[in-house]
Amino acid sequence: MREGMGMKFKSRIRITADCVRAWTNCFPPNLARSPHLLLLSLLALAAFPSGAQSNLVPPPRHALLFHNGDLLYGTLHSIRPGGELRWNHPDVGAPIQFALTNFSEIHLGSQPPPASRPENFCHVQLVNDDELSGGLLSLDADSVVLDTWFAGKLALPRARVRSILPVPPPAALLFDGPTGLEGWTHGRVQGIENSGQWRYVNGAFTASQSASLARDLKLPDRSNIEFEMAWRGTFNLAIALYTDSLQPVSLRAKENEPDFGAFYSLQLNNPVLSVLHVSKAAPLKQLGQSVISSFNQTNRSRIAIRTDRPQNIIALYADGALIKTWSDPDGFNAGGTGVRFVHQGVGAVRIWNLRVTEWDGRFDTPAAPAANPALDLARLVNHDTVVGPLKTLRDGRLVFHIGGNDIEVPLARVTRVDFAPARAEALPARRGESRFFFAQRGHVTMELAGWDSRRMSGTSRVFGTAGFNPASFSRIQFAPLP
Repeated sequence: MREGMGMKFKSRIRITADCVRAWTNCFPPNLARSPHLLLLSLLALAAFPSGAQSNLVPPPRHALLFHNGDLLYGTLHSIRPGGELRWNHPDVGAPIQFALTNFSEIHLGSQPPPASRPENFCHVQLVNDDELSGGLLSLDADSVVLDTWFAGKLALPRARVRSILPVPPPAALLFDGPTGLEGWTHGRVQGIENSGQWRYVNGAFTASQSASLARDLKLPDRSNIEFEMAWRGTFNLAIALYTDSLQPVSLRAKENEPDFGAFYSLQLNNPVLSVLHVSKAAPLKQLGQSVISSFNQTNRSRIAIRTDRPQNIIALYADGALIKTWSDPDGFNAGGTGVRFVHQGVGAVRIWNLRVTEWDGRFDTPAAPAANPALDLARLVNHDTVVGPLKTLRDGRLVFHIGGNDIEVPLARVTRVDFAPARAEALPARRGESRFFFAQRGHVTMELAGWDSRRMSGTSRVFGTAGFNPASFSRIQFAPLP
């Protein structure tokens, strides 16, 4: 077993109607019937361009998914009251008109939010599982007011807010890319047939053969490594954490390798994942395994690896969900500050949107059953809790009334606030509502009133009628057919 190995594609991929049908036939029936998964598969296929012909024309910005699974590229022109959708296609001069009831989803090419965040930036989770993000302007017994970049000020009835998740200030950025291979080291893979190199194509690292790519990113004691990953077929990817060697290490014959310091190897072998402690002088140490069952149902994921040397923690997130944490029983022992990506020659892998930052040690804390459903609960950075009626927000501090006294808690020290479940108003799903997914995080459920290039308008049962910046959305999931 070698920790890692590279890639080359020899044919230019062209997606046609016949290609769509053929690609669909490669899936089990339950997946082939899913328009969303089919679209992701096609986009991932298009993401693996030829190494010799890397000048592929990028796909159109938007994709329209019909209920029968058909897929149409183009650009959304508008949606009018009454359910008429107008669609631009490069082969048609005038917008094409469709009935909105024909579609299940629209995938949109959206722009990121502004770089600057408002004060008291939070994620706000609603009782219908929607989530909005913005600056927390005020909070009282009746409402929570949020300042958003996509819809301005939104007043949310407090009884329809489940939780508030304060977001810490942006961490120090160590790497953001990739923008090329400069600064990265290709590994010399010895004794491996059909070995190659990682390639840089269209803003991503790609590999279909055994290959290694490494860089000293000067990882701090607490770090967060995030990236998008797509694959074709299965995959075997090893990620060396806190390594001092930019060359791959043969785990079977590590004693014969040039000197290297101890490091941790995160093994992503679809769908099994594990962490090994690798030291030249000691046997391999397995820290534990887990399974990501969703990897068998998709071919794309957002991965986050968070490490905390002082607390002896390595944590893996997939698509925002915490999958597993590992601790070394002998203490965190790694000798470097570099990262190494080793593709082990199975399937094809693409990595992009790679960001490495410092981490403040916070975990995304899930809601826990309330001991007293009539009381609000705040979880702090140091894992303490504050339980009692939450009165208001004052000068960046949450004010709780406990034992006849007001207790102020800085919002910056809070990881999560869960409002009293006994006071929540249920909002069961209603026919005619669609779900609008934001480009970065969260979604909102509304009845769509209209859409054009400047404004989307809709009505939510949480906050009423509002207008949105249409560029804030990445996907629309329409109401199911009656």
